[in-house]
Amino acid sequence: MGVMLGWLIGSIAIFAKYTLDERSILWMGLSGYCGVLLFFSYIFGYMRTKFIKTRFTYFLLVVFAVMLLYLLIMLGKVVADIAIGPVIKEVLIEEKWDPRRGGDQVTTSDGDHYEIAGSHVVIEVGRKYVITVFEHSRLIVNSREIK
Repeated sequence: MGVMLGWLIGSIAIFAKYTLDERSILWMGLSGYCGVLLFFSYIFGYMRTKFIKTRFTYFLLVVFAVMLLYLLIMLGKVVADIAIGPVIKEVLIEEKWDPRRGGDQVTTSDGDHYEIAGSHVVIEVGRKYVITVFEHSRLIVNSREIK
């Protein structure tokens, strides 16, 4: 019940505070992590009560507990981004690559690594940009080239 209440409060905050691009990124993160957290918490509770108590099932409970901890950390990053909001930075792009998972990754002149959040964000190596980022999730939401 707490996960659903947290999702509802977070969704209301996202839709009240953010514009279209930022809203969709934050809401997908919040909904995805809350959904998976809800699913794993039911599996965790079911395994704890219904399965035969063997060493293997205790091992699976520990594995699921670690997975739940990771999901809580990732959900905390999204919640921190919701609370703090996007940060605007002026950066020089030093490197860009495609890791074959998610979006393209970039390295800036100050040593930070970010993921490009959408196809509308066009970034090229060696140019200066004003970027809008979510610091905790490490996502670039918007960019504008400095001439």
